[in-house]
Amino acid sequence: MTQERRRVAITGIGLVTPAGCDVASTWDALLAARSAVAPIASFDASGFPVRIAAEVKGFDPERAIGDRKLLKSANRSHGFALAAADQAMRDAGIGPTPATDTRWACVVGTGMMGVTYDELAEVHRLAAADGALDPGRLLAAGGSAANPMVFCRSQSTAGVALLMRRFGIRGYASSVHTACASGGQAVGTALKVIRRGVADCALAGGFDSMINPVGLAGFCLLNAVSPDNETPERASRPFDATRNGFVLGEGAGFLVLEEWEAARRRGARIYAELAGEGNSLSSYRITDSHPSGDGPIQAMRQARDSGTSTISTRTAPRPR
Repeated sequence: MTQERRRVAITGIGLVTPAGCDVASTWDALLAARSAVAPIASFDASGFPVRIAAEVKGFDPERAIGDRKLLKSANRSHGFALAAADQAMRDAGIGPTPATDTRWACVVGTGMMGVTYDELAEVHRLAAADGALDPGRLLAAGGSAANPMVFCRSQSTAGVALLMRRFGIRGYASSVHTACASGGQAVGTALKVIRRGVADCALAGGFDSMINPVGLAGFCLLNAVSPDNETPERASRPFDATRNGFVLGEGAGFLVLEEWEAARRRGARIYAELAGEGNSLSSYRITDSHPSGDGPIQAMRQARDSGTSTISTRTAPRPR
């Protein structure tokens, strides 16, 4: 039996990046080959061996999002996500309605940092001033530890919950946590959800912000980030023979995905077809992949094989 595979169209794009707070400015920076890497401005990094990063600049969450009540439950990266998702939904020209909200999915890829450095420092100052944590002082001291909103913002599902609340999505939801692969895997998961018929539309993408003392310290200890402090514009060069590490960045990117025929019927602008996806994990070492390239090879083969237009299955004859 041959079954037609549901095709998936990309009809909306939204970005908040170190190169620009929207798609147009980010694209212009890419075309101009303009680096967004610069000395860290969000905190004093003078004591670190690496003092550069790609920070989002000039982002005003209240102006970009406009919902103060929603922002009370959002951290820095959630603000990026809400703004980028807003752009993608406006760009697509479609959104959930009471008749379609359960046929919308939301799949996000998120980072690792749930509690901000300032909140951790406050807990240390109030409840562990002498270096030893006194649990009895946590709530009595007030501050971050006694604030339920801080706890809510730190949950791994906070981002997807805020996005679904913002746009009224009531269908399939998932939050992917696979480090640097999270955003890409979220888009791939949304593709599968639409192909399986679980949803007709999806908001999918990723967001993160680890440019803080804890995040920077961890990557410095791994010797994973470039120490080119004097020439930050040259620091990110992954395919260069003189590469010496990556650069920490932050931001968000979101897509609106739709079932192909439905997008065509409503006259949507289709940027591209999402034809296949693949992912794998070699679990070789924390800072590099297996030298055989087995993990990427598996992922590319899966993407190629999942991009075929039909599914062929053979069923056994029914007994007489």
